[in-house]
Amino acid sequence: MREKLKILHIIKLVGVYGAERHLQILLPRLNREKYDITLLALLEPSNPMDGYLKKMSHSGVSTSRIFTKKSIDLPLVLKLARFIASGNYKIVHTHLLHADLYGVLAAKLVLCPIIVSSKHYPDAFYAETKAYRAAKFVGRFVNQYIAISKDVVRHCVEDEQIPPEKVKLIYYALEMSNEGMKFSIRDELGIKKDEIVLVIVGRLEDVKGHKYLIQAMKLLKDKGLEPKLVVLGDGTLRKGLQTLAGDSGLSDNIFFIGYRDDVHSVISDSDIFVLPTLGEGFGLAILEAMACGKPVISTNIMCVPEVVADGESGILVKTQDEKS
Repeated sequence: MREKLKILHIIKLVGVYGAERHLQILLPRLNREKYDITLLALLEPSNPMDGYLKKMSHSGVSTSRIFTKKSIDLPLVLKLARFIASGNYKIVHTHLLHADLYGVLAAKLVLCPIIVSSKHYPDAFYAETKAYRAAKFVGRFVNQYIAISKDVVRHCVEDEQIPPEKVKLIYYALEMSNEGMKFSIRDELGIKKDEIVLVIVGRLEDVKGHKYLIQAMKLLKDKGLEPKLVVLGDGTLRKGLQTLAGDSGLSDNIFFIGYRDDVHSVISDSDIFVLPTLGEGFGLAILEAMACGKPVISTNIMCVPEVVADGESGILVKTQDEKS
């Protein structure tokens, strides 16, 4: 029997967003007869991500974890190098900036035959950070880059000066469950059946543009229109956005429900999906909304026009403009 090819995926986990959900979809579906897959999570001690790793394990993916620091952590390179060497991995596949920095360098130190890096977002957006500059330096050791949209390909080649022949475009995929809705978000939140429900999915950070959506909700209320908004996700801006909603007189209109495993069910029980993003590597949540048959309103920026055909599968508007 032919020996399985051992592949190690490395990612720093701080939450479950596009890249993390992509791995939840991809890794369990790789050919187990050909590949021996392990997911290695780089974790901060205060955030062990037990639920995510348990879900991966239940789907048949081997998981391991190494704890690291928020700042530069040079000893992590040696820990990763020992892990890679002891597992005799033939391919190391890194995801996101920290894994690119530490994982690529560690793989090179132990002479791993093939090193792959997936670019889920333009790293050049972090060009002023030490981590970006260091990751760009070790990027010369990467054999193949995977970019998740044409826009990310462009950033890799033009902004990060990666040779075009080393960058391959592979879009995210999405597999929808046939189980249907598990529950009604309307019933859970006390929203009437005849009320319009908007939903936004994404981490609560500046780049997702939540504040512009809240400001747009205020404009609608001033005109006598009061749709409900379900905000799915979490992040550093949660308290500030809740305060903005309250100050805008929208406490009864906007529901912050945090991170949920049942994204499909929440979207399915809504009427319109909205994402006023200021920058997107791909927009997996947009794809999921479309798969649920929901109209999409998003911004005309970066990769979004690759996913949404303006006027056909959704409506694209200006960024940072609540009036549009």
